[in-house]
Formats: sequence, C-alpha cells, structure tokens
Amino acid sequence: MERDKRMENQCKHFKTCTATLCPLDQDTLKSKWFPDEAICVKFNYKWIKAQRKILKICRDKSRYFTYSMLARDCVIGKRMIGLDPDKEQKVELSKWLKKHAAKKELSEDERTKFIKTMKKAKKENI
Repeated sequence: MERDKRMENQCKHFKTCTATLCPLDQDTLKSKWFPDEAICVKFNYKWIKAQRKILKICRDKSRYFTYSMLARDCVIGKRMIGLDPDKEQKVELSKWLKKHAAKKELSEDERTKFIKTMKKAKKENI
C-alpha cells in the first residue's frame, strides 16, 4: 500500500494507467508488450521512445516485445517484428537480439568521414 502511494506521488497517472510496462513497477518490466497495448505517457525513457516508434511502423501487432528488446539500442525500421507468442521465448529472444545488434559508437575519424560522405551526397542530389 505504501509502495503504491510512493508510485502515485511520482506519476499522477499511476492508478488509472493501462500501460503494460511501467517504469515505476519493476515487476511489469518482465511482461510482454504488444504494439496495440498502451504506452506510458509520463516518462520518456529510451525504451518508451522505442515503443512509440514501433507503434507507428509495426505491421504485425500480434507479435510481442520484451523490455530487453525495447531497451536494445538498435535501429527500429519497418521490417522489425516482435516475437511469436506461440514459440519459446528464450530461443526466439536470443535470435532476435543477434539479428538486431546494438548501434556501435563511431570514432571521431569515422564520424568525420561519414559527415563528409553525407555532405557530398547532399550536394550531388541538389
């Protein structure tokens, strides 16, 4: 009961919120999130931003995402799909994580080279 009051103080939507994954409730972060389910409106963590992006582009809303998938700093594109609820989660999750590698940090030289390439491409298209 006291825990709920603390959470209410941190988020005015806590009592009425229908988000499957709640940043205030660690137990919910073990849940599955389907793209047709509610998303937290209070917080703006990277994984919540990922939910919003997936919601916009997702074609198959019958597949789910876990917190570890959403927290993965990877490219979110139109071909990204969640896991099949009829298959074993551990096996499917490890395949998904391998397929969606985390973005790598560019060195200063790589970044400079990339910027030059993009500027050149932009000039050629104008």
